[in-house]
Amino acid sequence: MTTAGPVEWMVFWIVVALALAVDIGVARYGGRTPTRLNAALWSCVWIGLGLLFGAWVALRLGAEAGTTYLTAYLVEESLSVDNLFLFVLIFAQTGVPASLQHRALFWGIAGALIMRAILIAVGVYLLARFHWVIYPFAALLVFAAARMLWGKEKETKLVEASCAICTSWVGRFIPITPVTTSSSLLVR
Repeated sequence: MTTAGPVEWMVFWIVVALALAVDIGVARYGGRTPTRLNAALWSCVWIGLGLLFGAWVALRLGAEAGTTYLTAYLVEESLSVDNLFLFVLIFAQTGVPASLQHRALFWGIAGALIMRAILIAVGVYLLARFHWVIYPFAALLVFAAARMLWGKEKETKLVEASCAICTSWVGRFIPITPVTTSSSLLVR
């Protein structure tokens, strides 16, 4: 398996930029209300684009790289399904109207990607520069695992309390209205 060079990375970033531009353009200037058929068609377009890119990776870098890409793509795709339920819950709790949900998702995902990149870069820098930092990171992971294993009841109470704090804090800056039904959030 050969490694990706500047050409492969350039193609990757061009494909990502074009996909984002199309997504923003369709959402902003598409002029249609979302339907299940429309959502299914766009899902097929994005999945097809991901698979086509995987085929290009396999042709360019070899079958092993293509298999690695496809495996990572399928894992990420399956993990993203649970995010859909989280988005529905968040939109139901905060009352985000259907017309603004795409914008909220776009900026939320963009912000998450930027924050992940920053935190990964800082973590890699710290680990490369100060090897001893691995021990506090490991202790944090062990502590988190212990809390997940033995702290279910306390964790639930903490989450409930923090959600109430977050809702009141967010409510000061962003008007939040209670939602009586979640059926208005579903795509028709």
